[in-house]
Amino acid sequence: MKEIKIVATEFYYKCLCWLTEDVSIQLVKVTGLCTTAEVDALLYGLLGYNDIPLSVNPAGSLIALMQEMKENNVAMSGGLLFQEDEKIITPSCCCGLEQWKEIVNDIKAKK
Repeated sequence: MKEIKIVATEFYYKCLCWLTEDVSIQLVKVTGLCTTAEVDALLYGLLGYNDIPLSVNPAGSLIALMQEMKENNVAMSGGLLFQEDEKIITPSCCCGLEQWKEIVNDIKAKK
């Protein structure tokens, strides 16, 4: 079965005290089926990648993130993961999630 999944990578930023850090997480498939630890990794990865001030409480960091989203584009390391049965191609180190929709459309159009 062929699949294209949105994934986030590079969770090497400081984990906040109000989140659970799981150092075994290297890649998160961004779906509605994410575990609590994966959602936490996505959150501290997003905050760290965008240099959002880290707060001792969730409200402070999330308010800063929402403000940054209003004023600027936010980014996160990751990209598209391609899978067919046991064959997997993961995003490279210089990928991002900013243009995933355009990439999927280009692939579907075989550009």
